[in-house]
Amino acid sequence: MGVDIGAHEAGGCERAKIMFARGDVNADGKRDVADAVSVLQFLFSGGQTPLCLKAADTNDSGRVNVADAIYLLSFIFAHGARPPAPFPGCGIDLTLDELPCESFLPCMAAE
Repeated sequence: MGVDIGAHEAGGCERAKIMFARGDVNADGKRDVADAVSVLQFLFSGGQTPLCLKAADTNDSGRVNVADAIYLLSFIFAHGARPPAPFPGCGIDLTLDELPCESFLPCMAAE
């Protein structure tokens, strides 16, 4: 019998699927410069860890790094590629990775 240890389940249970919107790092319901700044502060200046690291993984690489801030800024200002799903609305991440998503308030009403 598995034991529930929080965000990751033990005993072969499937991890809980939290709905989120990719690129909305600060969970304010929009994608803008503040989201890219949130990624950079988290990575380089001791900023707060986003409650949903999956949302911060703007390019869906399975990692949060400077490329995510660049990807988002390119989308916003240079007509770069759209972030992968779930985007622009709420949804679950269909990509297998280990990034957690503890909560994402803008999508709570959509669940």
